[in-house]
Amino acid sequence: ALKEYWVGFKEAFMRTATEAFYGTLKILAGAWDGMRALWTITVHFLANVWTNFVTGILKVWNRTSGALKKAWAKLKSAFNDDMQYEVEVQRIDAGMEGEAQAIEAKRKAQLDRSDRQYREDLSRIGQDYESTAAELDREARQAHEARRRKHEAELEAARNAVGKARREW
Repeated sequence: ALKEYWVGFKEAFMRTATEAFYGTLKILAGAWDGMRALWTITVHFLANVWTNFVTGILKVWNRTSGALKKAWAKLKSAFNDDMQYEVEVQRIDAGMEGEAQAIEAKRKAQLDRSDRQYREDLSRIGQDYESTAAELDREARQAHEARRRKHEAELEAARNAVGKARREW
């Protein structure tokens, strides 16, 4: 009877220890994947800030160079009667508008690529966690089953020993 109680206690203790061990592993896996997700979010945010910053500088440079070209055209028109200042300004404005559209299109394309990569990375992190959690659950079930078989074998051995002792007595 004492052996049965001991084996029962040991089984309950080991079941709790196994659940705590695999539960802790799942928590650690979740924390690791949470840090990976946080890193991905931070990098995505900084990449978008950088893209918008560079785009802003390019837009300012485009306007500044347009203003410089217009000033140069005004200066040239002051010394050249054949030059048509208004036509030159329209050409400069059209060039600036085309450049501004190209800059904006490039910015949007970069942000779209960044967003697509961001979603893929977060999805992959989520899938990694799900597969890790599933593997840990599978290992926990195997550990529980192995422990249960061992527990039953120990109980059976104890019962057999008691039966043998009774027969001998």
